[in-house]
Amino acid sequence: LITFTIFGENYRAEKGMTWSEWVASEYNTGGYSLNDSGYVCLGTSNCVEEYDSDEPISGLVEIKANTMYSHGDYVSG
Repeated sequence: LITFTIFGENYRAEKGMTWSEWVASEYNTGGYSLNDSGYVCLGTSNCVEEYDSDEPISGLVEIKANTMYSHGDYVSG
């Protein structure tokens, strides 16, 4: 398993897992989901992005081990 951080919370995933696979897995203990645009979000606008980035993470992207992710205010549409 790999570890990563979202907004200060530690999470685990299987190596090579994409974000959409993680969202549908038991490792998603934070309640994240994919929004209508395919981005990983907590609620409707708190989307996951790499630290110091303003681009939301697509569910098709592979999770990077030992990476800090944050929340960004992204609203689709």
